[in-house]
Amino acid sequence: MFTALDMQEKLAGLRAKWQSEGERWPDIVHAMRMRIGINTGNITTGNMGSAVRMNYTMMGDAVNLAARLRAAAKQYGVFTVLSNFTEALVRTTFETREIDTITVVGKSETIKLYELLAKKAS
Repeated sequence: MFTALDMQEKLAGLRAKWQSEGERWPDIVHAMRMRIGINTGNITTGNMGSAVRMNYTMMGDAVNLAARLRAAAKQYGVFTVLSNFTEALVRTTFETREIDTITVVGKSETIKLYELLAKKAS
């Protein structure tokens, strides 16, 4: 969570820098945003493939759900989305806002979406 918040903060700083440089950068750069989907679960990660072609990657339902959360964030106008699985683990440390409950294609279990807002004050 700290990393996701730091990434969003750094990008905001870069946007301000690029905007201050005016015409050096096109408008699309001045408005650049990123979406992050965070989920918790078991995954498989490592070098996968064959001796001819190998990639370091990750696989599993938890990874797939995180990717779908990132994509779904656009519909809600938010940039960092957590699943209910992750939110349950971080709710005492981070401020979140419940967004919606969705059903992911191919799954029968509903997923609650939360927006990651900030670290809670100490």
